[in-house]
Amino acid sequence: MIAGMNILIADDHPLFRDAFKGILHQLLENADIKEMATFAELMSLKSSQQFNFDMVFIDLAMPKGNPYETIAHLNKLNPKTPIIVVSGEESQEVVKNAIASGAIGFLPKSLDTDSLISNLKHVLSGAMAMVSPAAVQETDSQTLIDGLTARQTDVLKLMCEGQTNKMIARVLDLTEGTVKLHVRAILKTLGASNRTQAVAITNLHKDELDN
Repeated sequence: MIAGMNILIADDHPLFRDAFKGILHQLLENADIKEMATFAELMSLKSSQQFNFDMVFIDLAMPKGNPYETIAHLNKLNPKTPIIVVSGEESQEVVKNAIASGAIGFLPKSLDTDSLISNLKHVLSGAMAMVSPAAVQETDSQTLIDGLTARQTDVLKLMCEGQTNKMIARVLDLTEGTVKLHVRAILKTLGASNRTQAVAITNLHKDELDN
């Protein structure tokens, strides 16, 4: 179990918050979990001291505010606090807007309990930011590349240089297992079946990747 994390759950459904807290308490030892139920509560936070969490899980369908403006506001307050969206809305546009606003990952509420727990273990350990399966169906490669997290983009650039997982791990100071998780997420996001295809797709948009 991971010990001593300070977590915020923002969701307007008490039953979901209770269930999600229960799962987090299974995975985290002595976690301090706070709750909010509206975007207005989140927007009322005005400093990095107030928004100082090890991780935040936020729904997109809460009342009293705009989800993307709220995520951008929180990210500006404290860019070091990772924001994970947990939402029933899973379209490519929704995922892209969430990531563009400052979220580092996206967990769909449609996941079954076992899959949610498995994905949360990766997220809580910092191994990777998960993206909804529905988000990888888009065929526009540039849109998909934009959907990668900053760390996944770093991994993808090194893949394009022909570096192995072991070499990438050394360059980015990651474990090889973590690199494998990032590569798997990259392949899914690009709709590629292997590394060679992912590199080929990326080379079609090399200028955008380098920006």
